[in-house]
Parts: sequence; C-alpha cells; structure tokens
Amino acid sequence: MLFTAALQVTAIAIVKIMGTQVNVAVAVLLYYLVPCVLFLPTLYRLGRTVLATKHFGFYLLRGVLSVLAVYCLFYSAQQVNLALVTVLFNTTPLFIPIIASLCLQEHATLKQWIGIVIAAGGVLVALYPGLHGLFSPIAFFALASGILMAISQVMLRKLAQDGESTHTIVFYQYACCTLVALCIIVSRLAIHVLHSGTMPVFMQSTVRNILLLLCLGSLCFVGQRVLALAFRQLPAALLAPLLYISVPLSALLDWVFWGQTVTSFMLIGTILIVAGLCVMNKRSTP
Repeated sequence: MLFTAALQVTAIAIVKIMGTQVNVAVAVLLYYLVPCVLFLPTLYRLGRTVLATKHFGFYLLRGVLSVLAVYCLFYSAQQVNLALVTVLFNTTPLFIPIIASLCLQEHATLKQWIGIVIAAGGVLVALYPGLHGLFSPIAFFALASGILMAISQVMLRKLAQDGESTHTIVFYQYACCTLVALCIIVSRLAIHVLHSGTMPVFMQSTVRNILLLLCLGSLCFVGQRVLALAFRQLPAALLAPLLYISVPLSALLDWVFWGQTVTSFMLIGTILIVAGLCVMNKRSTP
C-alpha cells in the first residue's frame, strides 16, 4: 500500500513536470491507453470469457466518472502545489460511506459519521492556506477528483456484488476510460477546427514528453496490480489510511523540485483527515 502511494505521487508529479507542454486530455488518454495495451496479453490468455458482461452501460458510465476524476486531478496538479492536490484527492475514503449509503443502501454508522465530520473539518483547514481563499476553483477541482473517484469505487463494489470477475472489471475499466478520453480529444479537436480552421497543438512532441507519458500510463498499470495485491492481504479499512504517506512524499517533492513548503494549515488538515479515517475504520472490541 505504501508503494501504491509512492506510485500515485509519482504520477501526479509527472503531470506537474510536463506542465502546459502536454494538454491534460492527452495525459489522461495515455494514463489509460498504456495499461489497456499492456493488458492485451492477459486478455489473449484468458480468451473471450473476459468480455462477457451484461453491464457495459454501467462500465461506460464508470469510465466517464473515472476519466473526469483523473482529468480534475491532473488539471489541479498543473496549477497548485503537489501536497495540497494529494491531500484533496485522497479524500476518496471519506466520501465512499456517504455515496454507498445513498446508492447501495449501506447505511453509515454513528462512528463513521463522526469520522466523516472530523475529516471534513480537515479538508476545510487544508483547503484554506495555499490558495489565497477557501473558494478557489482550482481547490475544488482537486476535491472533485476525490469525490468522483469515490463514486467510481462504489460502482466497483456494485459490480463485484453482481458477480463480475476481477479481470472483466479491469479490462472494461481500461477500455472504457480509453474510449471516453479519446472522445474528449476528438471533440476538442473538432470544435477547435470548426472555430479557427486550424489544427490545435495538444502537446510538444519531444522525446522527454513522450517518455513521461509512457511512464505515466505504466504507473497506472503497475499501481492497479499492487493495489489489488494489497487488498488480498489486508482489509481495506486498515489499508486506506496508509495512502496518506503520499502527503509527506508529495511535500518532499514540492520542496526538492519546486521550492514549496508545507504550511501548518495543510499539516493540521492532513492530521484531521487521517484521524477521521481512523475513527471511521476503527473496529469495535468484543
């Protein structure tokens, strides 16, 4: 799980390093296209049984939400410091009980609601300092990425409840997200051509940027595998707080590469979020 957190921070850092040289839409496309291609040998080995599903529309909707989540994450990473983006994106476990309660009738306990309130206070504290105002649109892009990813995770739980195999879920996640990301690029291309009559430049095609994009997609592929391995070993409730090791890691990268330091507000906010998650996941003693 700690390795997963490190991969997550590295992926966000790569997007920040590329900056405006690579359009966010291209980064999102490669983020899913590369693992989709890397999954093809597994698909060939398992055969057509992986493709059998009655939930294609559901997979497509999940693909739309996942792409929007990553789009918001990458866009905010280009605009603000890495540590703040990481804090807000990792609010996903905070929103899962709320969404599951609304959509799957899995009602949250009083202990979970207390944890949610504590963590929500941490989000508000973390949001304030580095963005010159609580209601910065960029801050809410980062927060939206966590909310959208939480919806995607709840949809994943629904698919598992319906008996979909892990390989089927993984394949359609990569394939649908790639399709949605490609549609976004084609739509933007068509709109730009119709309005200006010229072809837009989505990225500076340097060797550096191409290698970084391939690395970005590979991190997505490896990260999903490592995450699945972690969940096979320990309960999700014990693992989720470990993802917050990504916050000090991202703060270190912020300091090394961009000369930015973590404020006391961000540190306090992170502590409150982790404390809230620990309260939510604390098991009652017999």
